Amino acid sequence: PTRNLTSGNITALALSDSTLWIGTTAGINRLNRRTRTITSVQQPVLRDLRVYDLVVDAEQAVWVGTDRGVYRRSSDGVWKKIEDPNSPLLNGLVSVIAIDGNNIWFGAPSALLRFNRTDGTWKQWSLPISVTGGRFHLRVSDRAIWLGTRSGAVKFDKKREAWTVYTTKD
Repeated sequence: PTRNLTSGNITALALSDSTLWIGTTAGINRLNRRTRTITSVQQPVLRDLRVYDLVVDAEQAVWVGTDRGVYRRSSDGVWKKIEDPNSPLLNGLVSVIAIDGNNIWFGAPSALLRFNRTDGTWKQWSLPISVTGGRFHLRVSDRAIWLGTRSGAVKFDKKREAWTVYTTKD
Protein backbone atom coordinates (compact mmCIF):
# COMPACT_ATOMS: atom_id res chain seq x y z
CA PRO A 1 0.00 0.00 0.00
CA THR A 2 2.87 2.45 -0.66
CA ARG A 3 0.67 4.33 -3.13
CA ASN A 4 -0.57 6.48 -0.23
CA LEU A 5 2.94 7.76 0.60
CA THR A 6 3.93 11.32 -0.26
CA SER A 7 6.83 9.76 -2.19
CA GLY A 8 8.14 6.27 -2.86
CA ASN A 9 11.61 7.47 -1.81
CA ILE A 10 11.68 6.56 1.89
CA THR A 11 14.45 8.36 3.80
CA ALA A 12 13.72 7.68 7.49
CA LEU A 13 11.60 5.51 9.80
CA ALA A 14 10.66 5.81 13.48
CA LEU A 15 8.40 3.67 15.62
CA SER A 16 6.06 4.96 18.34
CA ASP A 17 3.54 2.99 20.39
CA SER A 18 0.85 2.98 17.73
CA THR A 19 2.47 4.42 14.61
CA LEU A 20 5.28 3.80 12.17
CA TRP A 21 6.43 7.25 11.06
CA ILE A 22 7.72 7.29 7.49
CA GLY A 23 9.87 10.13 6.17
CA THR A 24 10.24 10.59 2.42
CA THR A 25 11.76 13.04 -0.03
CA ALA A 26 8.37 14.80 -0.10
CA GLY A 27 7.02 14.78 3.45
CA ILE A 28 5.94 12.67 6.41
CA ASN A 29 3.53 9.76 6.52
CA ARG A 30 2.14 7.60 9.28
CA LEU A 31 1.24 3.95 9.20
CA ASN A 32 -1.33 2.99 11.82
CA ARG A 33 0.12 -0.23 13.24
CA ARG A 34 -3.29 -1.65 14.11
CA THR A 35 -5.21 -0.90 10.90
CA ARG A 36 -2.14 -0.87 8.61
CA THR A 37 -3.43 2.24 6.83
CA ILE A 38 -1.05 4.91 5.58
CA THR A 39 -1.90 8.62 5.69
CA SER A 40 0.24 11.64 4.96
CA VAL A 41 0.79 14.35 7.55
CA GLN A 42 -1.26 17.26 6.24
CA GLN A 43 0.40 20.13 8.11
CA PRO A 44 0.99 22.91 5.54
CA VAL A 45 4.44 23.73 6.96
CA LEU A 46 5.55 20.09 6.55
CA ARG A 47 4.29 19.49 3.03
CA ASP A 48 6.96 18.69 0.45
CA LEU A 49 9.81 18.75 2.97
CA ARG A 50 12.67 16.32 2.45
CA VAL A 51 12.91 14.30 5.67
CA TYR A 52 16.41 13.22 6.73
CA ASP A 53 15.75 11.78 10.18
CA LEU A 54 12.86 10.81 12.46
CA VAL A 55 13.17 10.08 16.19
CA VAL A 56 10.49 9.24 18.75
CA ASP A 57 11.34 10.14 22.35
CA ALA A 58 10.24 8.50 25.60
CA GLU A 59 7.18 10.78 25.77
CA GLN A 60 6.11 9.68 22.26
CA ALA A 61 6.96 13.05 20.73
CA VAL A 62 8.22 12.82 17.13
CA TRP A 63 11.30 14.83 16.13
CA VAL A 64 11.88 15.43 12.41
CA GLY A 65 15.09 16.62 10.75
CA THR A 66 14.40 18.20 7.35
CA ASP A 67 16.01 20.35 4.69
CA ARG A 68 14.31 23.37 6.31
CA GLY A 69 14.97 22.73 9.98
CA VAL A 70 13.58 20.67 12.84
CA TYR A 71 9.93 20.01 13.61
CA ARG A 72 8.40 18.29 16.63
CA ARG A 73 5.04 16.64 17.10
CA SER A 74 4.16 16.64 20.79
CA SER A 75 2.47 13.63 22.35
CA ASP A 76 -0.85 15.50 22.11
CA GLY A 77 -0.48 15.87 18.32
CA VAL A 78 0.62 19.50 17.98
CA TRP A 79 3.34 20.20 15.37
CA LYS A 80 5.85 22.99 16.03
CA LYS A 81 9.05 24.22 14.41
CA ILE A 82 12.02 24.04 16.81
CA GLU A 83 14.37 27.02 16.83
CA ASP A 84 17.44 28.08 18.74
CA PRO A 85 17.10 31.84 19.33
CA ASN A 86 20.89 32.30 19.09
CA SER A 87 21.58 30.24 15.99
CA PRO A 88 20.13 30.19 12.48
CA LEU A 89 21.48 26.66 11.91
CA LEU A 90 18.20 24.95 12.79
CA ASN A 91 16.46 26.76 9.92
CA GLY A 92 18.45 24.85 7.30
CA LEU A 93 19.42 21.25 6.76
CA VAL A 94 19.33 19.09 9.88
CA SER A 95 20.26 15.60 8.79
CA VAL A 96 20.44 13.75 12.08
CA ILE A 97 18.82 13.80 15.53
CA ALA A 98 19.69 11.75 18.62
CA ILE A 99 18.20 11.67 22.11
CA ASP A 100 20.35 11.28 25.20
CA GLY A 101 18.16 11.53 28.31
CA ASN A 102 17.11 15.17 28.54
CA ASN A 103 19.50 16.22 25.79
CA ILE A 104 18.52 16.27 22.15
CA TRP A 105 21.40 16.42 19.66
CA PHE A 106 21.08 17.84 16.15
CA GLY A 107 23.55 17.49 13.29
CA ALA A 108 23.76 20.39 10.84
CA PRO A 109 26.31 20.72 7.99
CA SER A 110 28.75 22.78 10.08
CA ALA A 111 27.80 22.18 13.72
CA LEU A 112 26.57 19.85 16.40
CA LEU A 113 23.80 21.39 18.53
CA ARG A 114 22.38 20.29 21.85
CA PHE A 115 19.07 21.24 23.40
CA ASN A 116 18.60 20.48 27.10
CA ARG A 117 14.91 19.91 27.82
CA THR A 118 15.37 20.30 31.57
CA ASP A 119 16.56 23.90 31.56
CA GLY A 120 15.72 24.94 27.96
CA THR A 121 19.31 25.82 27.07
CA TRP A 122 21.04 25.43 23.73
CA LYS A 123 24.72 24.82 23.05
CA GLN A 124 26.56 24.60 19.74
CA TRP A 125 29.95 23.23 18.67
CA SER A 126 31.54 23.76 15.27
CA LEU A 127 32.36 20.50 13.50
CA PRO A 128 35.95 19.63 12.61
CA ILE A 129 36.82 20.68 9.06
CA SER A 130 36.94 17.04 7.91
CA VAL A 131 33.21 16.69 8.68
CA THR A 132 31.74 20.00 7.53
CA GLY A 133 29.66 20.07 4.41
CA GLY A 134 28.78 16.40 4.29
CA ARG A 135 26.10 14.27 5.86
CA PHE A 136 27.00 12.05 8.77
CA HIS A 137 25.49 9.51 11.14
CA LEU A 138 25.39 10.17 14.87
CA ARG A 139 25.42 7.82 17.86
CA VAL A 140 25.30 8.81 21.52
CA SER A 141 27.14 6.97 24.29
CA ASP A 142 27.54 7.84 27.97
CA ARG A 143 30.76 9.79 27.43
CA ALA A 144 30.79 10.73 23.77
CA ILE A 145 28.94 11.57 20.60
CA TRP A 146 30.22 9.56 17.64
CA LEU A 147 29.89 10.80 14.07
CA GLY A 148 30.34 8.47 11.14
CA THR A 149 31.41 10.33 8.01
CA ARG A 150 32.65 9.55 4.50
CA SER A 151 36.18 10.39 5.60
CA GLY A 152 36.22 8.50 8.90
CA ALA A 153 34.86 8.70 12.42
CA VAL A 154 34.77 11.65 14.78
CA LYS A 155 34.40 11.51 18.54
CA PHE A 156 33.06 14.40 20.60
CA ASP A 157 33.99 14.00 24.27
CA LYS A 158 30.99 15.40 26.16
CA LYS A 159 32.87 16.20 29.36
CA ARG A 160 35.92 17.86 27.78
CA GLU A 161 33.92 19.26 24.86
CA ALA A 162 36.74 18.20 22.55
CA TRP A 163 36.88 16.52 19.12
CA THR A 164 39.03 13.59 18.04
CA VAL A 165 39.13 12.72 14.34
CA TYR A 166 39.87 9.17 13.17
CA THR A 167 40.71 8.51 9.51
CA THR A 168 41.87 5.49 7.54
CA LYS A 169 45.43 6.39 8.60
CA ASP A 170 44.46 5.55 12.19
